[in-house]
Amino acid sequence: MQLSLHKHLAPVQAIGAGLLLGPFVLASMQGDRWTILVLSFLSILLIVGNASASPIRSNWPLWPAALAGSLVLAGIGFSADKPLLLGGVLLFASVLLSKTGLPRVPSLAIVACACLMVPLPAAIETELAMALANLEASLFVVLGQALGLPVRLFGAQIFFDQSIVTINQDCSGTLLLLPALLGATTAAALSKHRRHAITALVLAVPLALLINLVRLGVVLGLMAGGDYQRADQWHEFLGFTALALSWVLPLALFVDFDSIGLRSNAMTTFARTMALMFVGGIATTIIHVSEPSVEPPKLAVPGYISGWVAERVEIPPAEARILNADQVSRHRYTFDDDELLVTVIYHLDPKVGKEHSSERCFLAMGWQVTKQASQPFRGSGLLTFLDVSSGGHWQSVIELEIEDPGVSGGLLRVQLVSRPGFTNDQKRELISLFTNKILGELA
Repeated sequence: MQLSLHKHLAPVQAIGAGLLLGPFVLASMQGDRWTILVLSFLSILLIVGNASASPIRSNWPLWPAALAGSLVLAGIGFSADKPLLLGGVLLFASVLLSKTGLPRVPSLAIVACACLMVPLPAAIETELAMALANLEASLFVVLGQALGLPVRLFGAQIFFDQSIVTINQDCSGTLLLLPALLGATTAAALSKHRRHAITALVLAVPLALLINLVRLGVVLGLMAGGDYQRADQWHEFLGFTALALSWVLPLALFVDFDSIGLRSNAMTTFARTMALMFVGGIATTIIHVSEPSVEPPKLAVPGYISGWVAERVEIPPAEARILNADQVSRHRYTFDDDELLVTVIYHLDPKVGKEHSSERCFLAMGWQVTKQASQPFRGSGLLTFLDVSSGGHWQSVIELEIEDPGVSGGLLRVQLVSRPGFTNDQKRELISLFTNKILGELA
């Protein structure tokens, strides 16, 4: 009776999954993660279409729906996005399991592929990216030195004779881990031999690292030769190629492609579920768009502050996309021989703003970061002092973070980058000066 009721509620679960995932899918399609969504859905379709229905009916497919409900309640209660997204993908997986009656292994594979759609928290992703960047830079230098190349290592930076190359978050191959795990999970579910399934899962991460190491070898070789334009062109092309290869390779190694097909009833179930999710996604997107918008406060950045003269600096489109801020500006201030770079970032949603920080930003770019101190600032603010270095070039960074600085709420971040010679007291004085002038009453 429970399983029958669960099946009849499947359309409601599918629409609920769409309601929870609509804005996330839309944002992913506009960013860099659309490939992960496509590969996740493709992996689930292959598993559903090729796994045989279980001859023994059981209640075990009920657990994803129960867990999804708990995650949704937790997400609402704590105003957290990640539990809501996990609840949405688990509802989607639950519908497929209740309608197809698959055995345990393919069912677990479907749940795993669904959960891989949801990105890790930004802090964890940055830490993982930097660990991979350091590992890959070390491997590259070891191989290069074994081949007699004049290369040496400092953190995630590779020193050539005439140039320095930093392995940053974009180059670290973190994004390749997801298609590799998706491909390995799909291969494990479709493989007819248990040994092949285990091998596919064990080799997923090493294969992704190997593919990314080859990609880095091509790009770094071009950069070492001074051909930066071609290196940029190949960086983009090889990135997408590596994504596809990371997903395909486990399937090619451990699955017989001749045996792969799509059962018509499985296709129908998948298509109906996706259609219902699409309805829920459209509804929640319309609701989201129709909500009254809150304008961010006007943050006037003056051209002159107590001897410091400002010059506007354009923020690269890639950086602006990553920041995803409601308002952002950057100015270079000069006074005699001193120079300051001041960036003002405002997020209406504090949860989005807290995913970013100067420490994570510099780490993601491959800089070496030392956190000196953190201290309160005028009650609601927090000052963070950092020392950062790249290629022997040192900078001092002070960051001010204020949550709910005005009637619009939100989170405000002011980053000031200077030469290393300033003391913490001098930097605090500078940030106070710029804060008073830039934020006015919001400070």
